[in-house]
Amino acid sequence: MKNRVQLSTRIMNSFEKIWPSKKLKEKKRLKSYKSIVKSVLTHNMETLGLTKSQEEELDRAHRKQLRRVVRDHDIKNKAQTLQGAET
Repeated sequence: MKNRVQLSTRIMNSFEKIWPSKKLKEKKRLKSYKSIVKSVLTHNMETLGLTKSQEEELDRAHRKQLRRVVRDHDIKNKAQTLQGAET
C-alpha cells in the first residue's frame, strides 16, 4: 500500500511541469491524472482486502494528488493575472 502511494507520487512529480500548464485545460489534466497516476495508485487494490484505515490512507493520497493537479494550475493562472494587472 505504502509503495503504491510512493510510486504514484513519483509519477506525479515527473509531470510537475504539465500540471500547472495553462495550455492544458482542467478537464484534460484530470483525464491525464486519472489514466496515468490514479491507475497506478489503485491498480488491483480491490483484490487486497484493505482495512478501513488503509482505504482512508488511499483516499487521502488520491485527494491530495487531485488538489495538486487543480491547485497548481490555478496558482499559475492567478500569478499571471496579477502580473498582467501590474503593467
